[in-house]
Amino acid sequence: MLLAIDCGNTNTVFSIWDGETFLCTLRTSTHHARTADAYFTWFSTLVSHYGIEPNIKDVIISSTVPRVVFNLRVFTDRFFGCRPIVVGKPDCDLPVPPRVDEGTQVGGVIAPGVNLSLEALHSAAAALPHVDVTKPQQVIGTNTVDCMQSGVFWGYVGLVNGICARIRAEYEKPMKIIGTGGLAPLFAQGDLLFDYIEDDLTMHGLTVIHAFNTKAENTRK
Repeated sequence: MLLAIDCGNTNTVFSIWDGETFLCTLRTSTHHARTADAYFTWFSTLVSHYGIEPNIKDVIISSTVPRVVFNLRVFTDRFFGCRPIVVGKPDCDLPVPPRVDEGTQVGGVIAPGVNLSLEALHSAAAALPHVDVTKPQQVIGTNTVDCMQSGVFWGYVGLVNGICARIRAEYEKPMKIIGTGGLAPLFAQGDLLFDYIEDDLTMHGLTVIHAFNTKAENTRK
């Protein structure tokens, strides 16, 4: 079995791949001080809850937070006895030649994330509470929480819609828009241009990269 780990700025996702399907996907908050033992305690407890007895033979890691990679490497070596493939390292080959400096895509757009925006709003105005991201009943709120939720939800619907429309116009080629990530199903309720939702897009990508590197290693042997 393959354990795919994707570490983002907010959450770290662990998925167990049996070669055909993901047996389970687990999420925890990203924290650079979390030790290998803490990862294992959390991981083994949840896997046991799902009734899975994983036989992890390989691990692949992608991360936008470099400081967490060391402890994830220790976690992998100590508890699974294997050396992980780390995307972005020189010994990790990519099946698609990169066309930008930092990745394998033609290009992109970077904007503040939803949770980051909510945290900034709360930090800049102490009187404003923390709120959950949800689709409000109506655009115009009648209390502080409703107003914040409406601003964040419909603000990001407008942001994504606007960027997608401009990319389509600029690229002048047919393209599909795939919603991915934990909040994609939520924002799909907001009349976005998603053609479909793919929650496990990153994890599927990691399985492809792992298979490509495994094949290359076997060829070298």
